[in-house]
Amino acid sequence: YIADLYAHPQVHEKVRLTVFDALRPQYHGGPAYVPANAWKMGALFASTDPVAADATALKLIAAKRREVGLPTLEKEGRSPTWLHQAAQRGLGVDDLGLITEVRG
Repeated sequence: YIADLYAHPQVHEKVRLTVFDALRPQYHGGPAYVPANAWKMGALFASTDPVAADATALKLIAAKRREVGLPTLEKEGRSPTWLHQAAQRGLGVDDLGLITEVRG
């Protein structure tokens, strides 16, 4: 229901910037913090597109899961389908090929 919530005018019309903390992101075991499943990345991300922000976060988490030998979220039956649903509704972009990352 995340896409539905974001599509609501009282939410969608007010969101201007999405910031996500990737100082110590967690790749498994959430939503509660599990220090053993977190790594030091030391980054902060900001986007005017919340769907693109979450697609970028998912890319980072998927890469770390591959690195440590965990299956994909899809293989675990926990696919974040709401990202594509949100993109289909015109709420943002989930296609990584269309997302530009600017590092500074």
